[in-house]
Amino acid sequence: KNSVIPEDGGETIFIAERNSAHAMNNDKVKIALFAKRKNRNPEGEVIEIIERANDTFVGTLKVDKFYAFLVTENRTLANDIFIPKDKLKGGKNGDKAVVKIIEWPKEAKNPIGQVMDILGKAGENTTEMHAILAEYGLPYAYPKNVEAAAEKIPAEITEADYAEREDFRAVTTFTIDPKDAKDFDDALSIRLIKPGLWEVGVHIADVTHYVKEGSTIDKEAEKRATSVYLVDRTIPMLPERLCNFICSLRPNEEKLAFSVIFDMNEKGEVKNSRIKHTVIKSDRRFTYEEAQQVIETGEGDYKEEILELYINTIYFGDGYYGLKEASLGYFGKEPQELTDSEAVLLAGIPNAPSAYAPSRHADLALQREKQVLAAMVKYGYLEQSETDSLLWDAAADPVLAR
Repeated sequence: KNSVIPEDGGETIFIAERNSAHAMNNDKVKIALFAKRKNRNPEGEVIEIIERANDTFVGTLKVDKFYAFLVTENRTLANDIFIPKDKLKGGKNGDKAVVKIIEWPKEAKNPIGQVMDILGKAGENTTEMHAILAEYGLPYAYPKNVEAAAEKIPAEITEADYAEREDFRAVTTFTIDPKDAKDFDDALSIRLIKPGLWEVGVHIADVTHYVKEGSTIDKEAEKRATSVYLVDRTIPMLPERLCNFICSLRPNEEKLAFSVIFDMNEKGEVKNSRIKHTVIKSDRRFTYEEAQQVIETGEGDYKEEILELYINTIYFGDGYYGLKEASLGYFGKEPQELTDSEAVLLAGIPNAPSAYAPSRHADLALQREKQVLAAMVKYGYLEQSETDSLLWDAAADPVLAR
C-alpha cells in the first residue's frame, strides 16, 4: 500500500499503484490531491518524481538471446530491471551485478537499466559478501587511483622523522587486539620512572603523517567514514598498504605514532601528561585471550607491566583507584587480609574497586573467590552445599566464576 507523507507533517495521503508514476520507497515526489470523499482517507496521484532515493540495485542477471533482466531481491522494487544487450558490460547469465536504472517510461511495466559492475557468480562467498556491501551502498573495492596513490607512499622513516619525534623504541610496548586482527593501530607502553611513579603511553598510529588533508586518499577515507566489518572480512577505511602495513603497529617494527603520555602513581593518580609525535617499536602482539591469561594467572610475557597497568588503574567513577590503596585507606589492611564483611563493604563503597579484582597470583585470586562465596553464604545468598561446584569453577576460571 503506497502512501505519501507530506513534508509539513500533515495527514498521510494514499497513492494507488496505478497513480504512483513508478515512484519507489523514499522517493521525493510532487502529488496532486483528489477531491475529498466522505469517510475516506485523503488520496492523490504522483505527478513528478523530484528525487530518487535509490536508482542502483543488486541482483542476479538473467540473460537471454536478445535481452536480459536483473532479478532483484529488493522488496522496494516489485519489477525486474530490463537491460539492453549493449548495456550488459560483459555480464553473463547467473552473474551477480550492480545495475543502475536509467529510464522508466510511463507506459512500461519494467524500468530500463545498465550494468555498472559485475560482482561474480551468484552463490560464491566473495560475490555474496560484495553484494551485501553494494546493497547497502557500502564500498567493496578501492578505486584504482586511490590504490595507486597509496603505492607511492614511502614506508621508510627518515632521519628528519626521528629528529622531530620523541623516541620510545627502547620502552616496553605492546598491542592487544582480537586474534584475527590484521591491523594494529594502537599500543600501550609502560616504564618505571622512580619507585611509585610509572610512565604510561597510549600510542595511535600516526596516519596523518602519510595521508595529507585534501589528498586522493583523504577524500576516499572521508567518503567511507569508517572500516566495515563483515563475518569473514574487513573493508578498511584506508588502502591495505596503509592500514595493514605502513600504519600497522606490528611487533619488532619501528613505526610513527601520535601519543598521549602520562605519569601515574600507584594510586592511579595522573601527575603529569603530554601529547607528542613519537617513534615506537612494539615488543609483543597480544591477543585479548593472551592478555587475559596473564591477568588471571599472573604468569606470561611482560606480566609485571600488564599487571601494573591492570591492577593499579582499575577505573571507577571520576578517577582511578588502586585496589591495594583503597583497601589500606578504608580498612588499614592488605586486600587478602580483609574479612568477609569488610570485603563486601569495600565492594559497595562508591568509587572503590572490588576487593575481588584479579590478583597478581592465581592462588590469591582463588582465595578471594573463596571469600566471596563465604560472604554469600553468611548473608544468605547461597547455601553451603552450593559452594563446592562454584569453587571448582573459580579454580578453573576466576573471572568467569565472578
